[in-house]
Amino acid sequence: MTFPPQPSSGPEQNPTGEARAGAENPPGGPGGPSTPGWDVFGLGWGGPGASWDARAPRARRFRAGAPLLLFSVITPIVLVALVATLVGLGARTDPTGEVFGGTTSEELGSEAGGAEDSEGPCLNIVDPDIETGVQRPATCGSRDSDYEVVRTTTSPPLECPSDAYSRLVREGSGYCMIPDVRKGDCMRIGAPTEFRTKVRCVDAEADLRITKVVSGADETRCPIGTNWYMSYPDPGETLCAQRISAI
Repeated sequence: MTFPPQPSSGPEQNPTGEARAGAENPPGGPGGPSTPGWDVFGLGWGGPGASWDARAPRARRFRAGAPLLLFSVITPIVLVALVATLVGLGARTDPTGEVFGGTTSEELGSEAGGAEDSEGPCLNIVDPDIETGVQRPATCGSRDSDYEVVRTTTSPPLECPSDAYSRLVREGSGYCMIPDVRKGDCMRIGAPTEFRTKVRCVDAEADLRITKVVSGADETRCPIGTNWYMSYPDPGETLCAQRISAI
């Protein structure tokens, strides 16, 4: 008995490329089909294209980190600019505007600046020279205020209640003044041709420290140890002081 010729089992008789059961043809190998999922990345199994291109993932990582890199560069620049702006604003402070830690008013030249308007204004002595000095109006009781005007006259002679008062004459007007001080303030005596003015107690030119301000013209009420005082009948006040050198 003869049988019809049987088909050969070789690969040339299998044009579809299908592997038989139990055959182990590696994907992409010689005579085998390529595997679509791996060809996208150029990955093969033993073929000439068997390589891994890592450049594409690196490019994607760089793009993802670009905003962070940009933020890290811009943030220090913005902070430096902000600090420079704040420092610039602070540098614009006018150092000449501070006398005792406050702001002074506009300089008035050789005029007393409003003392003739009413009794009771106070003055900041800018230049202590009695004849040619400069004064500014000041708020009574402030650190800028050196004197309180207690009497004003527009016709000579200038008559004050006693010799204890300081006198200022400007452009036909005269003013009787007393020191605008309180307990703990310090003063410089200066030359006979100068007004006494308030200074900081730590200044080398500080001569007197006010130890008490007595209500009424009565120096007997000054505390023990007082070695300088001035009594003013108008407005009725006595200043008790002690020399800095004796403290």
